[in-house]
Amino acid sequence: MSTPPPADVLDLSTHHELEIETRADLDRHLAAGTLAGKTVQGLRLDLDPPDLTAVDLGDTLFVGCRFASREVAAELIRRGAFVVPPFVTLPYSTQPPQLYTADDLAAGFAEGGFDAMCDSRVYQHFRAHGGATPEVREALTQRLHDHGIDNALAGTIRAWVAEHGPESVVGVMGGHAVLRGAPAYRQTAVLGWELARAGRLVITGGGPGVMEAANLGAYLSHHPAEALQAAIDELATAPDFHEPDPYTAVALRVRQRYAPPSPDGGLPRARAANNHTRTTDGPDGTSIHPRTTGGPDGTTAAPRPTVGDGRGLPGSAGEAHDWARQGGLSIPTWLYGHEPANLFAGRIAKYFSNAIREDTILRLARGGIVFAPGGAGTVQEVFQAATKTYYCTDGASGAYVFLGREFWTSTLPVATLLRPLLAAAPYGDLSPTVHLTDDVTEAVRLLLG
Repeated sequence: MSTPPPADVLDLSTHHELEIETRADLDRHLAAGTLAGKTVQGLRLDLDPPDLTAVDLGDTLFVGCRFASREVAAELIRRGAFVVPPFVTLPYSTQPPQLYTADDLAAGFAEGGFDAMCDSRVYQHFRAHGGATPEVREALTQRLHDHGIDNALAGTIRAWVAEHGPESVVGVMGGHAVLRGAPAYRQTAVLGWELARAGRLVITGGGPGVMEAANLGAYLSHHPAEALQAAIDELATAPDFHEPDPYTAVALRVRQRYAPPSPDGGLPRARAANNHTRTTDGPDGTSIHPRTTGGPDGTTAAPRPTVGDGRGLPGSAGEAHDWARQGGLSIPTWLYGHEPANLFAGRIAKYFSNAIREDTILRLARGGIVFAPGGAGTVQEVFQAATKTYYCTDGASGAYVFLGREFWTSTLPVATLLRPLLAAAPYGDLSPTVHLTDDVTEAVRLLLG
């Protein structure tokens, strides 16, 4: 790789001009008399069925839509459309219109514990169908799912960046095995708390350890520092993710106790959301998370995320970016589904593909990256990020802040390798972007510029 790809190759495009994701959008196109070349995604077309008899359906793609009957879908195909069914027996949506929330992934825990959670059930399905090397049918449905997450994430990030700028997105990387309550956990939680209060969007890999700590800090950013420490103390009663049931239970208790207030002063958001969702039985008779859709034959389809308007944002303009101070963003993967979900992010872009997920985290963090102590995975992320910075692949990079001077100079002397590499970058000496510190306040100052 001697030069970066063209900017348009890497741009976060949502293709809104080609994709129809709401009934209102569909009705506007129907009024014009054509759906030719468009993609209709995940709509309930069995409810108040639209009149398509005089509509041009040439090269129209219906993905994950529900029809009144199979005959309706067959007639669309006869008229030149393509129909990709919702694959109703899957435990996940093949066309998720929004990013996940913690409530989506944790649904089922209260009834059956960790193994009954929606997140765990998807992981069990993932393992049972080949894991990272699925057979073709599963591979296709997983890729459809990941495209839906791509699309929702692009809408979310575009809206955020349009208001706050690309330098406002800060990544936090570090060890997944760091126990709750450990010094590195507390330090990273304070970092996330200060960044969110300063108007930055915290983004992590969505796992436990340091990643959870950063999202926790952002989740508690509406609360005083004493509340953050109290929350960590409570979480530390179940410190190790290898015991997933108590680990998850205490996370849900902390989420509820410190749920941010709603704008109208009513119920906290997390509790209010639970009061306005409905749960439906899945194909196997078990409970799946809210806003399920059905298949063309009336069976229950895959679960759908519960928030947003189809663009990854909450429904009302006044709430548009509150999620950034309610935990920020995490981008996990079911490849590491044996680790409990980080339940403190405000929005969760969960992928099947780890390669897409890794690249996406680093591509979005244009406001700098904090590297807390970690192992091989964190070191891999350091140099994957450095490659992007070296070639200016995604544009200007922010500061590289290594939190833990002794660790990054003696235990793993990464900075010693990184500085001469970035000094030789083709666009000029970038070694001054590398910083080492033990002080969270200094780290925040470096990131805020």
